Amino acid sequence: MFAANDSAYAEYDALMSRSRSLERTGLLSWTIATCTAAMLLAWATSSRTPGPLAAAVIAVAAGFYPLLHARQQLRMIACYLEEFVERAGGPQWFTRVGRLQAVPAASAPTDWFHTITSNLVVIAAITFAWVFAGSPRHGELIAGVATAFGLMFIVHSVMETARVERTDYTGLWRKVTAGARGSAAA
Repeated sequence: MFAANDSAYAEYDALMSRSRSLERTGLLSWTIATCTAAMLLAWATSSRTPGPLAAAVIAVAAGFYPLLHARQQLRMIACYLEEFVERAGGPQWFTRVGRLQAVPAASAPTDWFHTITSNLVVIAAITFAWVFAGSPRHGELIAGVATAFGLMFIVHSVMETARVERTDYTGLWRKVTAGARGSAAA
């Protein structure tokens, strides 16, 4: 365990604090944006106009990307702490959480929950945009814009979530360490 004045403890404490802040900020931004998109969907369906539906797609994206960035940063911090702090005999939070998540009953939800939920809101916005496209002036144009934004978001969100899930952050930290050792030996 760390001594109270150890610099490694200060780094560990700062990174754990950063992790909590990232998690809170990411989830808060996603929740606010998704609720905003839901309100825009409700407004568009009650007024039977496709105009707010393109804004709903943009709202979902505006909340999804900070969450995705926060998740990526959280994985980077967790793997850094596993690689450099926990292997050296420091606190074992991330190592033990990894073992716990290997148990089927205790597995943590993945980022796919947020991706699927966001994409369902986008699909609803696209659907309603086309349902209401005939009533207002330029309704089909607005529905087309909402569809284009929505399809771009769906494809990109699935690709980015898959990329973040596949990335081996521990391996990246090991490469950084190996590169530092290799340049020091030269």
